[in-house]
Amino acid sequence: MANQFREKQVPLMLLVSYGDSSPSSSNLGSSSGGNKMESRLSSLENDMKAIKTDVAVIKSNYLTISDLHKELGSQTKWIVGIILAASGISLAIAKLIF
Repeated sequence: MANQFREKQVPLMLLVSYGDSSPSSSNLGSSSGGNKMESRLSSLENDMKAIKTDVAVIKSNYLTISDLHKELGSQTKWIVGIILAASGISLAIAKLIF
């Protein structure tokens, strides 16, 4: 069973995502960095800002436990009230008919 999960040798080229599905040396960057590295870094920083904003929106829309209990209690009260009202109305109609 332990031998079932082995590390798999995957070439590095398969792990890198390219904008145009053809790997080239210009896409892999260079050792000196240069303008391409700065532009890639600024692009990553902008993407990170967008991700942080999206996560903040997702967190603001979370449903907390107290919200869940409040809504469940409110829903239960409405259901019980509607059942009692429907029972009362049907008993009144039955009394008038019979």
